[in-house]
Amino acid sequence: MKVLLITAPRDGEVTEFISPNILSYDMLHYPPLGLLAIAAEVDPRHELKVLDTVTKNMTIQESINYIVEFKPDLLGMSIVSRRIYPSTALFRQIKELMPNLITVAGGPHVNDFSVETMRLGSIDYGLAGYCEKTFPKLVEALDQDNVSESDLKKIPNLYYFVEDDLRSTPPSTEPVILDDLPYPRRELVNLRDYYTAVDEEQMTTLYTSRGCPYKCSFCDVQEKNYYYRSTKGIVDEFEYILSLGIKEIAIFDDTFNMGRKRVIDMCEEILRRGLKVKWSARVRAHPFDTEMIKIMKEAGCVRLQCGVESLNPISLKNMKKKVTLEHIRNFFSMCDEMGIETLGYFILGFPEETHEYRQKFYQELKRLNPTYMELSILYPLAKTPYYEDLIKNGVYERDFWGEFFKNPVRDWNVPPYRQPELQAELNTMVDVLYKKFYLSPGFIIKELQRKTSFEMFMRKVQLAFKMMFIDWKKNPT
Repeated sequence: MKVLLITAPRDGEVTEFISPNILSYDMLHYPPLGLLAIAAEVDPRHELKVLDTVTKNMTIQESINYIVEFKPDLLGMSIVSRRIYPSTALFRQIKELMPNLITVAGGPHVNDFSVETMRLGSIDYGLAGYCEKTFPKLVEALDQDNVSESDLKKIPNLYYFVEDDLRSTPPSTEPVILDDLPYPRRELVNLRDYYTAVDEEQMTTLYTSRGCPYKCSFCDVQEKNYYYRSTKGIVDEFEYILSLGIKEIAIFDDTFNMGRKRVIDMCEEILRRGLKVKWSARVRAHPFDTEMIKIMKEAGCVRLQCGVESLNPISLKNMKKKVTLEHIRNFFSMCDEMGIETLGYFILGFPEETHEYRQKFYQELKRLNPTYMELSILYPLAKTPYYEDLIKNGVYERDFWGEFFKNPVRDWNVPPYRQPELQAELNTMVDVLYKKFYLSPGFIIKELQRKTSFEMFMRKVQLAFKMMFIDWKKNPT
């Protein structure tokens, strides 16, 4: 069987006003770990390819052309909610051209909106949940001349049709043990395609845990169970990645520092094995302490990416972040003291903000002294408490996301809910502050002093020129 796994293309995706397009599509490209992971245990007798349409900036039509040329027997697509339109359009058009092609949908959107996705048509099977084990089983079932429903019922979290009747199997009752899952098959993609603007060397991503138990009002991470890998399993994969010639690893957990002991144990194991590696992680400002940051530094941590969100104590409380302004200040101070770079994620537009707060925001941000910053505008993502409150409080008269997911259209955006003047002010602020931060002489001098490859240096030069011309018109209000 010929199997092609693809990411959903950007073409026609939701035109949200969270941040400038340069941030999402020029400053970083991460490998499609989900696809590479579900490919890992597919029987090698099958011919399998992975196509990352996002990194290659392919349109729907370009993606279809590739599929037609490859002639797969099975097409699997990883779907995120903002790309449900291009996903649906691609499945529909490819089915018209290749009616015998087996189509399989998975990814975050299918996890959250399984039934709605299947009812859009042109999708034969949907897989929800962790699919490293279930996708290979589905491939084997579909490789038979006549797949029976009894075979399908053996696959957990599977959605399929029997004529017009949508059916599903229950989730697995087995405990989730991340150490039992295979390493992603990173060799299926060109690893040189992936980078972030803050890297010094070739990088890739890795998970040490999955899920986040916190319930921040703006966040759309729906997996609230927290699963984590053993120290040995994590550091074994570190060694495997180093064997590929990659020297920088981005730990891609939703919240890396959930458990103090597991962080320290991982660092001690890296040191015990004498691994020479640079790594970064996405963390919360709390819990953190000097001892933990010290051993992280010794074990090769070069950068911590922290979700600050707001510098308004009332906003932090109301968003249920469970982090205080004191926690945030202490975190950045400790990182400064230890010489660990920081990337701070900030959001403007929380209801508690005043014009005075926004006027002083950049000054307060600079006092934290982040090495890098990412600035976004608060946006009502589907299934978030923030969006649900807008409906509950009558700001939105109905569930616009729910309607869109049942009938996706090109370039859709959730209806505006702020006053146009305020939205315009926020848009202008983000534009101005990005330029003020990243085009400042001090920042540029520091970047020029970094030891980066010529390739990374040229990427940064290109980004600087693009940043001079950030255009918020591409992100309508």
